[in-house]
Amino acid sequence: MIARTLTAAAFMLAAGIGAVSAAEWFVVAGEDRECAVVDQVLPGFGKLAGPYATQAEAVAEQGKLARCEQANTDPDPDEDGPAR
Repeated sequence: MIARTLTAAAFMLAAGIGAVSAAEWFVVAGEDRECAVVDQVLPGFGKLAGPYATQAEAVAEQGKLARCEQANTDPDPDEDGPAR
């Protein structure tokens, strides 16, 4: 009985931690010093703010940072086309 309860509690805790960390948004600055809002921090980018639960929260914070006056608002900044 106790083992079943502990197993269920561990499963619920693990599922909750996974759900919280699944949606994280960051404001970052690249080597060219341009700001961007991304869902993961990649090598070569410095994290300026975050994590935020939604992309909209991160974009709002990006607008408040003096360093991000010339900001990249495309969440998919590579050359393969517009973000989906």
